[in-house]
Amino acid sequence: MSAQLQSGIHSHDAYVGFWTNWSSGKIQGATVTLTRRNGGLLVAFLALFVATAGRSFWRIICFMLHCFLSKPSSPQDGLYHQRQALLRNNEAALSAAWQLLEMMVVWKKSFRSPMSATRCQNRMLVPIQFRTNVIRHGICKKRFPRDLGFNDYSKAADKVYRRLLPITAAAITISVCFTIAGIFSSNVTTNDGNEILLTGRNCGILDLDTILNNITLLDAARSQDARRAQGFFDYVRTCYGEGNTAGTDRCRFYVKPRLALQVDSNAPCPFTNEICHSTTGNLRLDTGYINIHEDLGINAPPKDRFSLRIVHQCAPLKADGYTTIETEIDRNNSNVPVNFTRVYYGSWNNMNFPEYKNYTFQKGMPYTRTMSKYSLGLDSDYELGFVEAYQNNSLNRAIRFEPIPQLLVPNADLALYFLSAPYVVFQNKVDDPWFSAHGEGPMTRNLATGKVVARYFTKDAMISTVGCTTQQQICNPNTGKSIQPRCEELRGEYMNYQQSTSKLWDTDSQRETFEWVYSIFKRSRLTMINLVQFAGPTALAARHSLFSGNQGVLPSNQWQIEMENIVSASLASLQDVFADASEGPPTAKLHDAWRRPESNNTAAKRACQNQKLISTKFFSFSVLGLSLILSLGAIFIILEFCLEPVIGQLHKSTYSRPRDIEPAENIQNSSNPADKEFKNRTRQIETLHAERRVTDLSRASTQISLYDTMKAARHMEWNSNSTFQLQRLAHDGIGCGTWERTSSNVPVTRPNQTLAMIGIRGPSGRHLCLVSPDKIEIGEEIKK
Repeated sequence: MSAQLQSGIHSHDAYVGFWTNWSSGKIQGATVTLTRRNGGLLVAFLALFVATAGRSFWRIICFMLHCFLSKPSSPQDGLYHQRQALLRNNEAALSAAWQLLEMMVVWKKSFRSPMSATRCQNRMLVPIQFRTNVIRHGICKKRFPRDLGFNDYSKAADKVYRRLLPITAAAITISVCFTIAGIFSSNVTTNDGNEILLTGRNCGILDLDTILNNITLLDAARSQDARRAQGFFDYVRTCYGEGNTAGTDRCRFYVKPRLALQVDSNAPCPFTNEICHSTTGNLRLDTGYINIHEDLGINAPPKDRFSLRIVHQCAPLKADGYTTIETEIDRNNSNVPVNFTRVYYGSWNNMNFPEYKNYTFQKGMPYTRTMSKYSLGLDSDYELGFVEAYQNNSLNRAIRFEPIPQLLVPNADLALYFLSAPYVVFQNKVDDPWFSAHGEGPMTRNLATGKVVARYFTKDAMISTVGCTTQQQICNPNTGKSIQPRCEELRGEYMNYQQSTSKLWDTDSQRETFEWVYSIFKRSRLTMINLVQFAGPTALAARHSLFSGNQGVLPSNQWQIEMENIVSASLASLQDVFADASEGPPTAKLHDAWRRPESNNTAAKRACQNQKLISTKFFSFSVLGLSLILSLGAIFIILEFCLEPVIGQLHKSTYSRPRDIEPAENIQNSSNPADKEFKNRTRQIETLHAERRVTDLSRASTQISLYDTMKAARHMEWNSNSTFQLQRLAHDGIGCGTWERTSSNVPVTRPNQTLAMIGIRGPSGRHLCLVSPDKIEIGEEIKK
């Protein structure tokens, strides 16, 4: 297992910058990886940027609503003017919604209470700061009757919601949407685990020839493989178990926490029926098609990908007829006879000792182990042994195991696993064929009464065997014209693959990528045999309930659990080997055996630089998502700042040049609805002219059409409803100040001029108003 995963340290030699995640394609997969610190700053910036864009979007909506609802050509009620002022000056949608709700409540109540309208005969007008020095004399003399002049109150009250509720709903919707967008703006990361790309600057593989010819390197490699094997079994216990353990932090290293495994626990015997313990109830483990990109994290475009499939078939073997108990004289001590249990499932070829040729595996009997000088003493643990035979001796071993014909399976590798537990006792009888235990063992008695408290059981056979076949298949997932992936035939793992896979590849790039990746797979992955070899008895899941030689309860399918556990550890090894290869030598001791790809091997270098892992030390962002957020937000922000000045400039140019007006007689005689609307607008403006309520617009109407006048008036109302302009209008309305820049956003008075003060009016002292300084007389009434 890679050093980072084994130690739990999540530090990787990650690539920081722009790259393409081919899981999402060339455009959507454009990704940028940043360090944790810089990524956190970007996430915070995105949240603030979305909030700013939301504010700008609201201001654009306010401008559009203000212009759409503007009616400057006729007098309007107070609700209209408050709504227009709110749309002009409110910066936040949520604040606007709150104020609109308050307006609805107050205006609805006001329209439903016409008797509250009063007229006072005497009114006192004083500044607030002099309020305590004044004696109030004004009293209300008369109330308007309920049925006099208020016939429209109920109708107006019913229209309050109609006039304010849609705007309120829009404000709430915009506020909620942009708040959610700000919260989820961090989802532009590729995923919550943050996929990263390794730099691969130290990528390579271990040279087996160099290791085998150097005892120091060989010892270092064996120690490293033993640590890896134990790490993979630990990973399987955490991440391949039942439930949702795959979602824990310890499992978030690879692009997939676990590889899928199709389990058939009622498979037929993979060998001839006469040698299997049962013709049914056997085990078939099929990995399915493991895609190097989707499952193993090798970031490659579709044209350079390939798939791998591994199939294991296992069955317990019969002991009767294949097991003997033999006694031999110890060659080193002629006076000590040694009893052995031997199994005969094949023989060894080219063995130097003729007596070792006939049997497959042997185990000393329990009562002889304490007598032999080679004995290790009482051993209360399991013991695992194994032999393997490869298809057509594909590893070219001088000494090799040759199985009996009953175990020969075409196009497959064979492995036999031998279990022995001479000093392990079982709390209950075990019906599992590999752990079978029904023999009466020691008993535990109560020291005081002598009564039997517990009875234990011993294993039925000294050696029990499970045989497994392994087959492998390489496929091209790019189907082309065919529906199914193009695959080679199932074969032994170490068979020559060049010929069988030569017709699978469409391009040289795909073939070269396959050859490099497959070379790593063959040299670094720990197979079932390797895991048993380096982990020993710790490979057994049954040991988790073993204490001081006392084995807890085991189910009747424990052997299937053990085989599935070992295969899962092999899959974990498969997940890890490519990350291991990209990050350099596992230990400094193996540096001399580390071989990097040739300088002209571009496919190998490309594969080395495209290994994906999951890391919490980095942030990976979608460039497309960032671009959409930044571009849309920038459009809203720029539009907010440019929309009003541009429209104002257009209206300014409209005022500055006269236009041809269609003769009045043509409009008067026209039946066009637009011309009828024009005539109605004309009458309204003429009425306003007569009442001296329009000044600037009346002069403008002599140069431009009345339609353009109304459009310009809407923009003029927008300007006049700004905070500074409303302030100017209030002071200017009572004659305070000589104002300049009256059409700009910031009107100013002449230097050293004072403006009106805040005063109160009426007997209740609650009517606030502006008071001109030259009208203030302390202690006296000011009558209207």
